[in-house]
Amino acid sequence: MKAFTAVSPVATPELCAGIKQMLSKLAEFQTAARLKDPLKAKSKQRFVTGLRQCLIGTRAGLAKLVLLAPDTETSEELDSRLAELMKVAREREVPLLYSLSRRQLGKACQTNTRQSCVAVYDAQGPGAMEVYKRCVQLSETHAAPAGDTRALKSLLEEDGEKESSEKAA
Repeated sequence: MKAFTAVSPVATPELCAGIKQMLSKLAEFQTAARLKDPLKAKSKQRFVTGLRQCLIGTRAGLAKLVLLAPDTETSEELDSRLAELMKVAREREVPLLYSLSRRQLGKACQTNTRQSCVAVYDAQGPGAMEVYKRCVQLSETHAAPAGDTRALKSLLEEDGEKESSEKAA
């Protein structure tokens, strides 16, 4: 992993729980809207996943919060895109936060694939807005200091322990 943690704060376990809850609610709202009216749902997405879509949404000014996985793969191309996303997010003053692992982000978004990045466009709805506000507030007040990789390591170890216990069961 590159040293991107020096740029963005790392989420606390309390914040990670809130992020999981928020993304699950938004995924439920997005699925319900898609079933009701697919065309309208496509034009009014609650969030997007993937580095490319997050970059497009952040450039367009749609993203209100960008969540990154601390365990993203490393390559020159991915590192340059991540750096570009961080630059655009800073320019647009979009909160950028390292939070859940790739597996946890995908699971919270109710997809069957791991996700490196999630951009939240709209957190309106019962239960989601309160969690979104709490996440933004906690990211400002309780985020680990830049360069503090202990919180990042504990987050990844916790994820690994849960994954191994799920496989054992």
